[in-house]
Amino acid sequence: MNIIIKNFPKVIILTMLLCIFNISNALSQTTAEICHQQGYKLAACDPGFVSRNHCPNDGMFFEKCVCDTDIFKFNEENCASPKVLNGEKCENNYKNCSCPEDYTKLCVSPLVGEEPGCEGRYKRCVCKEGFRSCYPAMPTAECREETGEIKYMDCKVF
Repeated sequence: MNIIIKNFPKVIILTMLLCIFNISNALSQTTAEICHQQGYKLAACDPGFVSRNHCPNDGMFFEKCVCDTDIFKFNEENCASPKVLNGEKCENNYKNCSCPEDYTKLCVSPLVGEEPGCEGRYKRCVCKEGFRSCYPAMPTAECREETGEIKYMDCKVF
């Protein structure tokens, strides 16, 4: 018993040193290691993506990357016909919502665009209402359709 009491201060000192060593090891663990252990393993996203669910110990690390809605902002709900969704896609969103390629015609009077138009451009231009086919005639105005057919306003027969 004398030996245990005699060595008691050494045991306490040794125990305290071990505790201090364990505490200092825990403290020396970097915030990056702590974040990784908690599942926050990412530090960067690919272009077009943004970070979500950041580590509370170090905001540099996060759980996942999601589509950047400032870049991929168009979907079926906000891209009205005749416009079409195009460009890169991320989940259900696209980069662009634009007029179809075949909407190229800018119609000049007496031609008018055949509806629906898209940003002032049309698939096809036609003579505005009131022009018709008449031959032989002396028209007061004429209109040539894209097909080549000529239509007239106020046909007067000789």
